[in-house]
Amino acid sequence: MNYLINKQLEVLGEEGEESITNMAESLRESVRPLYRGLRKRYYGLVNEEVKLPDFLIVGGQKCGTSSLHHYLANHPSVWSPEKKELHFFDYYYDYGVPFYKRFFRNQPDNIADLLVGEATPEYIFHPYSAERISKTLPDVKAIVLLRNPIERAFSAWGMGIRQGWESLTFEDALAAEGERIKGDLYKMSADKNFYGYEWNHHSYLLRGHYSHQIENWLLHFKRENLLVLSAERFFNNTKKEFKKVCDFLELDGWYPEEFKNMFVGLNNELSIKTRKELEAYFQPYNQELYKLIEDDYGW
Repeated sequence: MNYLINKQLEVLGEEGEESITNMAESLRESVRPLYRGLRKRYYGLVNEEVKLPDFLIVGGQKCGTSSLHHYLANHPSVWSPEKKELHFFDYYYDYGVPFYKRFFRNQPDNIADLLVGEATPEYIFHPYSAERISKTLPDVKAIVLLRNPIERAFSAWGMGIRQGWESLTFEDALAAEGERIKGDLYKMSADKNFYGYEWNHHSYLLRGHYSHQIENWLLHFKRENLLVLSAERFFNNTKKEFKKVCDFLELDGWYPEEFKNMFVGLNNELSIKTRKELEAYFQPYNQELYKLIEDDYGW
């Protein structure tokens, strides 16, 4: 079983080997392989010559990746597709690399002298992305921003309310998480191309188990090719942290005219009781992270 899926099932108190034969398959799930196979053949008709990424911003969700992507995309030695969050290595991988290359069209004539990058914050959390990326981009460098998991979860829940895919209160959504997502995890274990809608949208707690995600990444990449940053530090001292990113990517020193702070920090709408419960819940997982990255973010 995939390392990250196994870890997530362990957290949910599941054995990790449950059969999915009795799980109902929707009509959409049954026709999906045929539909996507046709799409893959269509995209494979043209295999364009483009430069693929030298670096990826791989996570995490609601951790400030939009700001970092914006700053890097404006660096004079960087080229990025106009679209952020291409989702190739998580949700469209079965379309084939020619589909991915379509996003990298219209590169400038001096593309050989530029670094190419893209940002999809789902990559660090998706169980199969790291393995897939290692096969397509074996030497790619990856950057991950990590935010206090309590603030990240509450922010993700708020996004769900605004976008209409969440209707429960924050506390009820946390309580329902295991039942909502475990079926998707079993299906993802059996089918690497299965799209787990519930798992993707309602993993408020699991997305904050950062050490498991980094460990999974390091099964496929060298440690020196992964840069882990604190989102709080990034927004409190953006120039200093952005220089770390430039040094990691071996980019010349350059800064935008203004670092626009898009980070909201602590959310005062979260009840004190819930915050205290989540602090206790995440404490051991945060300690695992600090030991792994040899740093302490003070969450």
